[in-house]
Amino acid sequence: MSTGGDNFSHLIRSNSVPSLHERNLVRGLISDLDKDISKVDLTIAELRKRLNGFENQRTGLTERRATYASIVSPLRYIPLEILGHIFIYASADDTSFALRASHVCRLWRQASLAMSELWSTIKVGFVSFPSELSLEKYIETYIHRARSRPLSLIYKHHRVPYDPTGVIRKVAKDCQWKVISLTSTKMSFPPIIKSLMATSWDVLESLTLDGCKDGFSTVESCFRESKADLRLIAASRLKKLRIAIYSPIDSRILQAPWSQLTELYLKMTSASRRKILDILRQSPKLEIFTLNAEVFENLDDVVANRIHLKRLRKLHFHSHSLLISRITDALVTPNLEDLIVDARDEPPDFSNENSRLKKYLKKCAPPLRRLWLSGVGSEDVEALVPILEELEELTLVTLEEVDEDMLLPLTVRYGPKKKVDDWSEESDKSDDDIEYYSETEDYSVPLPKLKVLKIIGQVLPHHQKAFIRLVQSRWWPDEEDVNPRPFARLRSASFQNRNEDHRAAVADQVEALSKEGLDINVLMPREGEFVPCFQTSDA
Repeated sequence: MSTGGDNFSHLIRSNSVPSLHERNLVRGLISDLDKDISKVDLTIAELRKRLNGFENQRTGLTERRATYASIVSPLRYIPLEILGHIFIYASADDTSFALRASHVCRLWRQASLAMSELWSTIKVGFVSFPSELSLEKYIETYIHRARSRPLSLIYKHHRVPYDPTGVIRKVAKDCQWKVISLTSTKMSFPPIIKSLMATSWDVLESLTLDGCKDGFSTVESCFRESKADLRLIAASRLKKLRIAIYSPIDSRILQAPWSQLTELYLKMTSASRRKILDILRQSPKLEIFTLNAEVFENLDDVVANRIHLKRLRKLHFHSHSLLISRITDALVTPNLEDLIVDARDEPPDFSNENSRLKKYLKKCAPPLRRLWLSGVGSEDVEALVPILEELEELTLVTLEEVDEDMLLPLTVRYGPKKKVDDWSEESDKSDDDIEYYSETEDYSVPLPKLKVLKIIGQVLPHHQKAFIRLVQSRWWPDEEDVNPRPFARLRSASFQNRNEDHRAAVADQVEALSKEGLDINVLMPREGEFVPCFQTSDA
């Protein structure tokens, strides 16, 4: 390798013009360096070629190792039945898992084909089918591999650009269906129901019919069909019924074997209180009931006998407050745990002692654990808190401004601090003050079992600070558990403020609480985030 740069140090350190002799020497030095660089480049290229060879060799060895390792893999020792059950669990949220699992290897294919339950649920519309022929082959494959097991059909029209009614009727007419769920804006329901139900009345356990305003008018004709084999009353094992009707329908034609029903969802533009109460009266095993009605009728008739639903755990209303109050006025639900009241018109006045809904809440308050209310005001909150001692989750949606008067009834007020010396002689001695939770007028714990709190509404900055004080009164870090407080610790708090600019006023407090371990949100909800639901609801 060429050297000699030190002979030109006086030129390197200055801008002096080199002599002719010096220029010739420098050009010779550059030429020598170029040769040296070329030699190094050749060496690098040779080393890279060898490195690539070693990398390819390693890849081959790794693949061979994986091949031999598969021989002693624990998966080979899993019984096919257990592997099949794993596949069933994995396919719950994966529409095409069964097909893909059957093409991995011989063992997986054997396990998947041996598990008929894996193929008993046919989902259409979740994966794109380019033609009716491909859809037909898909359904036929599942039906064949499910063998004689009762089937489940879950159809959504999202990725099917054509009406699949003809294909489903052709392929599935002779099968027994345990679950039928049809959600479509294009499907003609009566003919497909006629085909599917011909051999399924004695095995059907769950039925869902949901469609758009135009497409769902056909559901009415489905129930009006004169032939007895098209009436739901023949489905003797029906446990779950979900019907969403977006056009006027005479609810008197809605007939089913209500005595076995455990879950009922009714969404319709019009609802007869008398018909709804008749349905509930015939449903002694009902555990979950949801009513979503736009228009109501027959509210003035008096219910002679109360309806006792001892098994009802979840009751969800999305309707007018008058219809809700009239229905709850007839109900006795001693084991109710979840209640949603999503009133669409003028909300119920809970501050009124004659409020029908308030009287109902008093009746079911002891077991009630989760409550979702819309349209409430500060007076409503103050009136409800004393009767909801067992409540664990509370959501309040208000159209008016959330102020301190609404938040104060939910805030814990503590008693005075006392020195340990003021306690009995048996107490441990300490110089530190401790919080003394006394049963005095200065100490109150509203909703002592509350763990989840969500408030949605328009809030001003200084009122958001009141919410932070509310949260701080019901929550404490783990290190403060030495002297536990005599009520449940809040584990989740959400203040969905509709004004984004106001959130900055409490950003520091929210961040501090979050760092200490509290699940807290102060956010502006977007459209669609007001769907009534519960965070801690049991499955």
